[in-house]
Amino acid sequence: MRDTTPTPRRRVTLRALTILRRLLEGPASAVALIAAAEGELGSDAFGESPLFALRRDLQALRAAGFAVGYDRARGSYALAGQGGLGRLADDQAAALGILVRSANETLPFSGPLCACLAAVVAALPPDLRQRVQRPGLRFDLRADPPMGQHHAVLETLDRALASRHCLRLVYRSASRGVATRRTVEPLDLVLRDRHVYLEAFDGEAGHFRQFRVDRIAEASVLPRVAPQRTSARPAIRLRFRISPRLARHGPSGFDRAQVTPLPDGSALVTAETTSLFWAARALLSYGEHVEVLDPPGLRRELGRIAQVLATRYRGAAGLVAEERTRYDVP
Repeated sequence: MRDTTPTPRRRVTLRALTILRRLLEGPASAVALIAAAEGELGSDAFGESPLFALRRDLQALRAAGFAVGYDRARGSYALAGQGGLGRLADDQAAALGILVRSANETLPFSGPLCACLAAVVAALPPDLRQRVQRPGLRFDLRADPPMGQHHAVLETLDRALASRHCLRLVYRSASRGVATRRTVEPLDLVLRDRHVYLEAFDGEAGHFRQFRVDRIAEASVLPRVAPQRTSARPAIRLRFRISPRLARHGPSGFDRAQVTPLPDGSALVTAETTSLFWAARALLSYGEHVEVLDPPGLRRELGRIAQVLATRYRGAAGLVAEERTRYDVP
């Protein structure tokens, strides 16, 4: 039977939502707020220091935009007006609508996420709720494969992230094709290119890495606390030239990109990345319209890939030209 005990991070989220729902009903004392949360989540909802945990939850709600005030004379907390929920600007309501429409069952922790969004929307005033729920832009936030089948691994990763403890992984690498054991310091979970990755520092390799969650066969939390690290990955400087055709629109997907136009219509781009692997994938998508100048290692890797492709597709150039003519491809 699957363990349904909430992780520390999920417990804090559920607690904050319970407090928010109680405040939407009207002013409440600290005792009343604690009682409301314990009534829904159990007597251990706040741990050993209920008042301290409650103050942290209220601070988190304020940081999220909810105007939670305290009346010393009455000893009660209250939302100013309708709180942050009733005072969303048009662009904020549109952003919330995008998030609601994009969330789906393939995402990690999709159950708590969708439940949280539904609770927020339900707490909105009717006119604002209609603005959030109207059809509009949707992002393709899907994980491939769906993360539900990796629930146990995700719960373990989340516990390690919440407690800042090291992890022991059994990982099946795509390049090696064999399972290896690794001890890592977890930093974050990210959704990229329809796959969920664990960002972590691999002590044995001596550098930061990303591990695809669906390739993690086993995960266990270790007693050792991970050291504090200031950055998940150091920034790597990129320099590449783009063709006049691409320069008209500019590159996308790179941090701190600076574009310098050149006399022939092309452009020189300097940018930053935290992963040469992802930078290579993004640059390859530009095809013949880009030339990497720095760093040398990335230039060599793209040259190697180009040689492999040239060998594999030798003799196909005529077919490509024919297809371009047939379908009037510019």
